[in-house]
Amino acid sequence: MFWPRTVLPEDQAKVVCDALQKCLVHTIDTALTCKQAHWNLYGKAFLAVHERLDPIVDNARAASDEFAERINQLGGVPDGRVASVAAQTTFPAYSGEYVEDTVAVKAVSDQLIGLSKVLREAIETVGDHDPLTEDILIAKAQMFEKDLWMLQAVVQGS
Repeated sequence: MFWPRTVLPEDQAKVVCDALQKCLVHTIDTALTCKQAHWNLYGKAFLAVHERLDPIVDNARAASDEFAERINQLGGVPDGRVASVAAQTTFPAYSGEYVEDTVAVKAVSDQLIGLSKVLREAIETVGDHDPLTEDILIAKAQMFEKDLWMLQAVVQGS
């Protein structure tokens, strides 16, 4: 731990920072995946999906920043480097080609479901150690689950 005085005992801070690092990596991955989907999309629902992806990117970028800053507050060192994200993510790689809108929505939806699982796991992990971090994670999980619902609704029935 870097900071000489933190609000949590070092062992608890490490548990919380490790959980936040996992959230950070998967949130950065989600931002990059959604931007890739946004750029390389086609189909009948192109415009609706295209426009729905940017708010998810914005949410993921903001969440990753909040996770990284919380790691710093607790004396840890966040790692959002490309190589670290690539090495630590558990999400499958998104296509580098053009992707039809319904296929893109399914892939991004699967990733948002995966992100929700990562966040929910972190909520359980940090709950007994740091209720403030738990609150941050709950708010972000709610946000991404709303994003999932709104994205799926764009192509539902088309």
